[in-house]
Amino acid sequence: DLSPDFELQEPPRLDDVGELGSGDSAGPVRPEVRLHLATEQRHAAQAREARSSFVPVLAAEASATAARDTAFSEPLEWSVRVAASWNMYDGGRRRIEQRRADIGAAEARLMAEQAALADEAERRRNRQRIEIARLDFEQASREVELAVRNVEVTRDAWGAGAAGWLDVETAQEQRLLAELALADAEIRLQMELYEA
Repeated sequence: DLSPDFELQEPPRLDDVGELGSGDSAGPVRPEVRLHLATEQRHAAQAREARSSFVPVLAAEASATAARDTAFSEPLEWSVRVAASWNMYDGGRRRIEQRRADIGAAEARLMAEQAALADEAERRRNRQRIEIARLDFEQASREVELAVRNVEVTRDAWGAGAAGWLDVETAQEQRLLAELALADAEIRLQMELYEA
């Protein structure tokens, strides 16, 4: 009577299958999509950096000097210097870097969209497989009900002398086969729920 030293996950109840299989939520973002989006942002930052290299660099400097008052110099001297630096010609390097970064960002965006579409397609396939398994389970349940009713009707007919014992045995075999088909359908439905 010791409790297990591991956790068991209870399978979803078959009553909740409709709720599990019919959700249209997008679900969590897969790591591949996040990776491609991060790559797109990195390339976009590189493109912005390449575009900013076309702008001239301005530098300003100010200085002030204080000294004792003498006959040869002023007591306070100050100076201001402004400089501009601009690389006018680089052989097209900046433009190539910008285009390369723009193309890299576009590729990463397309790959992220493809990964998201593939993820959504996989979710739809999972929902469809669950729905098909649920319908198979419902059909097998109805077949079991009909097989049980068939056994009852056949026994009543045998009791009335309208059917032979072979008919009763055949009806019982059909009920057993229907119950086995129901168990198989339930197992397939549980497997689809676990895999989803």
